[in-house]
Amino acid sequence: MSMVKKGIMPIRVKRRNRALEYYYKVELTDDMEFQFVRLFLPEALIPADWTVKVEAWARGGNKDNPLAGIDLLTQMQEVEDAYTFSTFQEWEANTKVPAGYNGNRRDYMKAISFTNKGPAYNADGTRSEIFDMDGTASINNNMRSLLINYKPDFSSSSKLTGNWDLDVIDNMTPAQARAYLYDLNLGIELTNWRIINANGVAIEENEGGYSLWGKFYDKLVTKFGEATATEIMFARIKSIVNVLEPYAVRDLSTLPASEISYDVYTDEPNKIDPLFIRLESEEYNTVGGRGWVTNTVRDISINIKADNTEKDSYGNYKYRPMIFFYDGPVGEDEDGDGIGERGKGRKSKTVVLSLEKDFRGILFAPNSPVHVEGNRHKFQGIIIAERFVDANGNTIDTPENHYSDYSYVSLNPSLAAEWQDFYRELGFSEAKYDDFRAVRLNVYNNPNMDVAYTTDRSGITI
Repeated sequence: MSMVKKGIMPIRVKRRNRALEYYYKVELTDDMEFQFVRLFLPEALIPADWTVKVEAWARGGNKDNPLAGIDLLTQMQEVEDAYTFSTFQEWEANTKVPAGYNGNRRDYMKAISFTNKGPAYNADGTRSEIFDMDGTASINNNMRSLLINYKPDFSSSSKLTGNWDLDVIDNMTPAQARAYLYDLNLGIELTNWRIINANGVAIEENEGGYSLWGKFYDKLVTKFGEATATEIMFARIKSIVNVLEPYAVRDLSTLPASEISYDVYTDEPNKIDPLFIRLESEEYNTVGGRGWVTNTVRDISINIKADNTEKDSYGNYKYRPMIFFYDGPVGEDEDGDGIGERGKGRKSKTVVLSLEKDFRGILFAPNSPVHVEGNRHKFQGIIIAERFVDANGNTIDTPENHYSDYSYVSLNPSLAAEWQDFYRELGFSEAKYDDFRAVRLNVYNNPNMDVAYTTDRSGITI
């Protein structure tokens, strides 16, 4: 007699707050003799290799904790899918205009998603777009989640191919770039722009406008001179997110279910009230413009200029922790499902997290190198990055290789000291783990000061 057990890929079953419970199909087969069948069939009709087969669905983990066995990476992806929208179009389709609002719906959606009229072409030789997050702004400070929407900077009459991005012209002269973009015969044009003079004043704004690359270069030459125009046209867009004021913890009892997140420990409304912020993946061949629109890959920085760690007289936090999600730029559809892959074909540039104040939050950037500028401030939360890098893009090794088979227990004093050395290299004066009850570790149940996870490690940390 032999027995074979086979586990099939899991399915996910929705709980109230999000997809949390995983069920696995288990198959048991046994080739033992099936004796009692002889009561019903003559011997000649009984197969020699009769097999008994049983199929059942089993829930992962245990009855008290449906997240048991689910890794940190998967949990963060679940949170991202449950509480944020991946594109402006999805955001617009699922966001309601408040009662009594009589203005233009599209303008309202742009306002609450920090949408600019277009990237700025600056007299200092840079291109940029700035998103100022102000927790005192009533237009969007009472929402469960927010979207940082990047405006497309290129349009084409035919689809781009080969994970096209602006770096293809990096080593060209302006004349070569002009000819290359024109000779591709894809109808490639610049779209959506603001031209900013040395005084910071917009001297031209054209949301929805179009211009051949060469003609736009000539325009900038007349305004800023050849050297500056060349610098601007080859510059990567700097997407700068500034957190200027913290977001106050809301009174959840006054909010609809659609504006509340749930505590993974209790499945009740999460009183910590995290704010979920999705940085839109740079679009690639999205229907729009004169056929298709594309965002070139951005240089992204998140600047924490407001302290959200203050407590009230009862010891409760006054402000919401901020959870940032960024999947990397959209590229070619590699698996044939009709959706471009994020962070694969077109690679993310370095994401910078800069602390000018103490900060409570999470940065989830699994497809991006991350550079942290702690500036001697305290950090409380989690950072997940493809890898950690210094200011020059060199990989900083994390102490994770010192764990044996990733069998996590509480950090012993020597390992804790090693991690704190690593965090000092990131610039933190102090680092403390906090999941804000949005995700939950089970096996590694006391991570203490372990806040930095490479994507690979987050995929096996449970």
